[in-house]
Amino acid sequence: MSTRQIWKYVIKTNKLIHKVPANGKVLHVDEQFGEICVWIEVDPDEIKEERHFEVYGTGHLIKYDIGTDRNYLGSVKLENGALIFHIYEYLGV
Repeated sequence: MSTRQIWKYVIKTNKLIHKVPANGKVLHVDEQFGEICVWIEVDPDEIKEERHFEVYGTGHLIKYDIGTDRNYLGSVKLENGALIFHIYEYLGV
């Protein structure tokens, strides 16, 4: 029988790659204590793999090269709504 847990990852502009147990399912993206967080349901016994996240502010350019794939996860308000960031998972080419 497999056991699942929900793990939180803080997404910072200097740390966009996280080691996450394989097949982890992104559940939610939100602000917590002024930081962008992603909650992922994982099987803690699975081997860890790198997951790549990207953060774009409203109006920022998102470059789509041929074959590039991203999954939109959600948007987060910071500074009482003065800043809005949009979080994607980069799935590669």
